[in-house]
Amino acid sequence: MAVLYPEREPLNVYVYKFTVDGVIRYIGKGTNDRYRAHEYLALRNPESKWQKFLRHAIRSNRHILVEIVSQNLTNELACNIERALIKFIGRKENGGTLFNFTNGGDGADSDTVIRMFKDPEIKRKLIEGQKRAYAENSDAVARRHTAIKAFYNTPEGRAVCSERSKEFYKRMPYIKEDRKRTTSESWKKESVRLARQSGVSESWKNNVRREKTIAGIKLAAEIRRQAAIHFGVKYGAVTKDQLSQYKELSHG
Repeated sequence: MAVLYPEREPLNVYVYKFTVDGVIRYIGKGTNDRYRAHEYLALRNPESKWQKFLRHAIRSNRHILVEIVSQNLTNELACNIERALIKFIGRKENGGTLFNFTNGGDGADSDTVIRMFKDPEIKRKLIEGQKRAYAENSDAVARRHTAIKAFYNTPEGRAVCSERSKEFYKRMPYIKEDRKRTTSESWKKESVRLARQSGVSESWKNNVRREKTIAGIKLAAEIRRQAAIHFGVKYGAVTKDQLSQYKELSHG
């Protein structure tokens, strides 16, 4: 069962709740479609207990309902309501049912975050902090990247990643459309196009990377050719669905 969202988008700053099988599991506040981000993170790369719980609930077809508690609020009032609800219901570590990591009211609204990132000094400090965190945990990061690459380079790993990606976009189609729109808009900027072209040129100078790219292109062309033969259509007329079906048949 898919996550059930409100029929109408909430106004301004709002407070929302996640209910799973009739039990309130999370209280939050946000603007725009902030409440949808939980499903995105849960299906994409769950890290917190809440995200892992939500992912399991989604895959187990449990009844998940998102409701707007109050809307059209100021950020201060939304924080107060969020704190009051979390205190009333209680976090799991205090004997309650909520997976909230904090007591609430500690998140900035989107306008504040945007203003922060427009400040060069704040942006610089955030980037430096992220780089420092990666440097301090470089061994763990390297091990994780190596394990992910090793898993993806197996037929089973690629099949799992493909299924997860399909499941993710099926549940959240608006993310795919948003990415297409963002890419299209950014490609209109000459600076972006030049940077991309420069990056491709530099990458092509790397012999190993160039050979891998050429091998990938040849493999994709061969798969399309085989799919065209299988479905009895011209090479250029093979659709994405037919390619996906042929790949599944091949792996099977």
